[in-house]
Amino acid sequence: TQDTTARELLQAGGKRLLDDAKLEPGVRLELLTVVGELQNNLGMFDSADPLEQQALALARSVHGPQSEQYIYALVGRALSLTQLGRAQESEALAREAIAIVERTGQQSLEGYAIALYRVGANAVQAGELRKGIADLTRATAAFEQYQPRHAMRSIAHRWLGNGLAQLDDFGAAERELRRSIEL
Repeated sequence: TQDTTARELLQAGGKRLLDDAKLEPGVRLELLTVVGELQNNLGMFDSADPLEQQALALARSVHGPQSEQYIYALVGRALSLTQLGRAQESEALAREAIAIVERTGQQSLEGYAIALYRVGANAVQAGELRKGIADLTRATAAFEQYQPRHAMRSIAHRWLGNGLAQLDDFGAAERELRRSIEL
């Protein structure tokens, strides 16, 4: 009907994808990823969750546990789990992505800087300021080196500035917050 909203279409599409085992695995992975991301962008975190679970498992089985696709799925799920209030699970997945990237030398992948940002932000939120600042410093350096135009780069600088301010390092905090604004 004309009254069907984009949210309803995405909800129905997601449910169909979860039940459709006939699609070729690579195509299914792409669709699960795209629909899950769209649902997350609209704040539909609960309905995106099972899509992301399946995408993560599929990325690992189709492309392997060291693949760019698997790393992307790990990081995407880590970001979403934070939105669902599941910080420990988020942390574990982001750390898994970081370990794979560093073990395989894939630091130029988009997911690397994002995963570092996520674990740093998680630590700052948990009051583990020094740990968070260390990870956020690594994240901002990775963004600068490999993903200088990435939208999350400014967010990483903002989190780093906030963490530094909480440690009363106001000069460094101001530099990071100014960098965030510039970006």
